Amino acid sequence: MENFTDLESLCNHLEINATDYKYSHQIGSLFQKLRDLKHKENRSDEAEKAQWEVDFFNFMIVEGKLKPKFTGTNDKGEVIEYPTLNRFDDRTYQYLIGRLDSTSNPLLKARYSHILWCSPKKHAKYAKMAVDSYLELIKIYETKDIKEPQEHYGLDVLKVIKNAYSVACQIKYKVDKIKSELRRLVTRFNFESSSSFALRANLIELMLKDKRRFFKKDFLGFENICWQIVNSR
Repeated sequence: MENFTDLESLCNHLEINATDYKYSHQIGSLFQKLRDLKHKENRSDEAEKAQWEVDFFNFMIVEGKLKPKFTGTNDKGEVIEYPTLNRFDDRTYQYLIGRLDSTSNPLLKARYSHILWCSPKKHAKYAKMAVDSYLELIKIYETKDIKEPQEHYGLDVLKVIKNAYSVACQIKYKVDKIKSELRRLVTRFNFESSSSFALRANLIELMLKDKRRFFKKDFLGFENICWQIVNSR
């Protein structure tokens, strides 16, 4: 794991390399190491900011919803969660907004904007940023999948487009574009991918469940795709 001595160097590294990390908690671990270093140096301000980043990257984002990594109860029987928006204050959100404004990396933009969309700072502009960033990420993960079809990048594509679709439907933004992407992925996603079956099965199920937005014409050609999947297994 890389070692960084300040926030600037770590943020610059992620600006270029964020999508090379398979799991978001791996990025959180980078900030955790930096946080620990700053505590040793008695740099409490930088340690606090690093901790915020740890929290940002430990959230799970599943089908558009922000979820804690851990949920349990304390000795009093009270529910405790980590991470939780309840621990954030105005300084946290100002920092988060600043990070969103300063980055052009689609993974970072998607995460920061999606957290803001789910937070008390909720605004449609954050939802739109999240959707646009997720659409960029689909292309990035598809390219990775073609290069390394056994590395399950198709599951990243699946997670990303589900998040994009959920948020897009909430604000009625680029829904038709994402519907087209769903069709395209079902019909054209890399058949050599280890994630081929899982991605297609999940996306077809998503489309079948949403009868308000998908109609018979949206499933044209899917029968042939299903036969192709069956014959390839």
